[in-house]
Amino acid sequence: MILDYRLPGISGLTVLEKTQQIRPNLKTIMISAFGNESTMARAKELGAYAFLDKPFNIDGLVKVVKKALNGNGKKGGNKL
Repeated sequence: MILDYRLPGISGLTVLEKTQQIRPNLKTIMISAFGNESTMARAKELGAYAFLDKPFNIDGLVKVVKKALNGNGKKGGNKL
């Protein structure tokens, strides 16, 4: 899942937390133009596969998505 941090009426971190309760193996790539170290750390704690700052390089996003789909890389340990 590719999930933005800022969503209308809800935080992406809340969505991530609830999603991980339902589908703990779902790999989530968080994106945000408003990310900071504490937001990234919390996303990692909640199980985000990666966190990308906007604007991000589309090739970098494709690379992370491929890694996630192939099961490569450590969940929560990827930042671009």
